[in-house]
Amino acid sequence: MSSLTGLATVLLLSTAVLHASDVCHPQVKPPADAEQAKKQIVDFQSRLATASDRETVLYAISTEQAHLGEWDNAYRNLKSAVAGRPWFDPSQDAAFQPVLGCPLVQQVIARVRSGHPAVPAGLYRTIPPPDLIPEGLAVDPATGDFYLSSIFHRKIVRFGTDGIPHDFIASGQDGTLGVLGIRIDPRDHTVWANSEAPGEGWLHHWDQSGKLIARYTAEGGEHLFNDLVVDRKGNVYLTASADNCLYTLQQGSQTLERIPLPKAFYPNGIALSGDEKHLYVSDAFELFLVHIASRTVRRLTPPKGASIAGFDGLYFYRQSLIGIQNGVGTPRVLQVKLSAGGDRVEGVRTLEYRSPLVEIPTTGAIYEDRFYFIANSQIDQLQNGKIKDPAKLKPVHIAVVPLPR
Repeated sequence: MSSLTGLATVLLLSTAVLHASDVCHPQVKPPADAEQAKKQIVDFQSRLATASDRETVLYAISTEQAHLGEWDNAYRNLKSAVAGRPWFDPSQDAAFQPVLGCPLVQQVIARVRSGHPAVPAGLYRTIPPPDLIPEGLAVDPATGDFYLSSIFHRKIVRFGTDGIPHDFIASGQDGTLGVLGIRIDPRDHTVWANSEAPGEGWLHHWDQSGKLIARYTAEGGEHLFNDLVVDRKGNVYLTASADNCLYTLQQGSQTLERIPLPKAFYPNGIALSGDEKHLYVSDAFELFLVHIASRTVRRLTPPKGASIAGFDGLYFYRQSLIGIQNGVGTPRVLQVKLSAGGDRVEGVRTLEYRSPLVEIPTTGAIYEDRFYFIANSQIDQLQNGKIKDPAKLKPVHIAVVPLPR
């Protein structure tokens, strides 16, 4: 994944004595969520002793400290994180924007980029309008039609090879909230999707014409239904990011059943193994293997120097996982190679990294040995249901990378 040369240069940086002029301490206005950020730091620090990927946890701690303006602590943890994960590029991380001109941060970025050049993705389609704020993408393998969710407009659009979107579900239809994950049912090509708003979340099921078949929710608390998968029997599994667990809707049932994920933090991406006996679930710091029949959960160990955490979209492909890793620094698309039994990670391969058109990617879809994904979700422009600055919105890009056979 990373060259020994790149790792060595970052290790030299982390152990060097830095001059005072290398370190910046800009004044940061105390954020409104300062108390929450402090609690997150305590929680993250408690995970370090048992984490399979300490560097990813350290990076998360550093971003929270930068958010609070605790720069000395933020720099120390950033350097430690990059020393072990030399592709962690903080240049797109909002927390480090105030110090991008700082010599220390410039050195980190320069060394990361010298050891890890860009791996470009191609542009497949540009989808109007720019204020969709998309999060979920799915493809019907029978037709090649894509389904794209909109958080802001609370709807789903469908587009074919011409790239012209048409409403599959109109804004707010059938009680849709901000639409997140979408999947196509492999049995009958019907459409499943999650929608959510603060304090409320739904799993929706529509037929191919957009007629509602049913919708489901779970009682009590904040769930944040995020991504989902559907197996060949019609069983649905979905991540509940705020509830730190999974839910399942078994074929023939009308009730969502909770599946615990011990010690998970913000589970998001989810994929089914090829034999559909296991689920792969990514949270902010780990990749979990869930045995469906027994409901047992264990963590997968990353290869040395690699990170297999923080996947938003996650997909099974030819005894590997394809994932959009957007939780640490500059996002990228990875292929995670699995053992023959699917219970170990044997290596990783970068499929996209630092493409000019990619900024806050979220999810994607595999179609005919290519991976299509939302390149610029622009989720950072959405706040309390409103667009912060419409002038900053860009056209929505769907990017594509070929998948190795």
